[in-house]
Amino acid sequence: MPPQTLPREDPATMSAPITIRAEMRPDGEGWYELSCLSLPVHTCTRDESQARMMIVDAVQGFFEGCERAGTLREVFASHGYRVDENNGRYPAIQLDFGGEMIDVEPVFVVGC
Repeated sequence: MPPQTLPREDPATMSAPITIRAEMRPDGEGWYELSCLSLPVHTCTRDESQARMMIVDAVQGFFEGCERAGTLREVFASHGYRVDENNGRYPAIQLDFGGEMIDVEPVFVVGC
């Protein structure tokens, strides 16, 4: 039996997305450090133009890792979203990267 993906919320009934704020700062040695303020997610790059892609990838990986570890519901609850109260659907996730809102699309798979 192939794995089933968890259902996303129906846009017509979707609650507000979880918004994760990220920031970037140069370290003074040619690197840019990227961090999410409410998640243990950090990455770095020397190429400022790749920073956006790097932090989105890190956030996706964080949420996918939480799903595999069985802690996804707790992480959502810590951001004020209760999966149980929303028909078992996970919320939309947005990354606030210096005022630019970026949709994060992790792949949650049931039964892996």
